[in-house]
Amino acid sequence: LIHRDALVLREQNNYVVVVNDDLSVRQVSVKIGQGLGDWIVIEGDLKEGEKVVIKGGERLSNGDKIRLIDESESTSTIAATNGI
Repeated sequence: LIHRDALVLREQNNYVVVVNDDLSVRQVSVKIGQGLGDWIVIEGDLKEGEKVVIKGGERLSNGDKIRLIDESESTSTIAATNGI
């Protein structure tokens, strides 16, 4: 279950942007399931507790470094901006 704002929708690939421990990011392809309000069921190579970008993910590429703007421990999602 992930917040719908974390999804990056493209014709060829739908993905979320995962934040690594060193604040670099990687795109993870996902399959989209049913939605429930602002939340959507997804399938992909994600582990419980990994943090995903919820704003600005569409502007990030694999390996980009980010700076945290806002972090919510309760949802394990973040808003980020490119660059440190």
